[in-house]
Amino acid sequence: MAVDVIKKGITVGAIEILDDVQMKVINTIGTTGRVWREQPTLFIKFTGDRESVAHSISQVKSVAEGHGNPHLEFESDEKKQKVLWSARKEALWSMLALRKSGNEVWTTDVAVPLSRVAELIELSKTDLDRLGLFGSIIGHVGDGNFHETILFDGDKERQQVEHCVHKMVDRALEMHGTCTGEHGVGLGKIDDLQKELGDAPIGVMRGIKQSMDPMWLLNPGKIFRCN
Repeated sequence: MAVDVIKKGITVGAIEILDDVQMKVINTIGTTGRVWREQPTLFIKFTGDRESVAHSISQVKSVAEGHGNPHLEFESDEKKQKVLWSARKEALWSMLALRKSGNEVWTTDVAVPLSRVAELIELSKTDLDRLGLFGSIIGHVGDGNFHETILFDGDKERQQVEHCVHKMVDRALEMHGTCTGEHGVGLGKIDDLQKELGDAPIGVMRGIKQSMDPMWLLNPGKIFRCN
């Protein structure tokens, strides 16, 4: 549904998705002051004047009809809007508050063309379920970007989490996407960036780095290795 909203050029400020695991977590913690449906949920912000927002809402309703008429809620009151958007704001903190074990959290992201985002989310969700750890998917699906957040016990579970994450990244690259949409490369995705861009672009990046920071003192070893 989110992809169809974008494809039809409907004016929206943001489209976010929280999976069923995340919605259940938010209900359990209860910080939003309401009870949510425990199923994958889209959160949409509309932008513009009253007339254009009304038109956009009408268009979204029309799109929803083609997807089985899912339950829809709309709010124009500012305070009620904040309540409606509160699940997205409380997502990560609710997960951290609920964990019974696991002293580390791995949160990462990828981005793919809109035509493939639903497919990749579904495949990644299946991998998360097979992992058997406490994990969920949150996404800025309006631009093809989504996140996996996994709680785990240090070195004991790190290898299986790393495998799950890199499987998601590899699929994103196969779908002509990128290894990170907004979280950045850092240390963990150096090899993924190399795989995505190849030697020539990385060489240009290294050259710029060398010219501006010849001693490699600024954030060394991030994005690409020093040697």
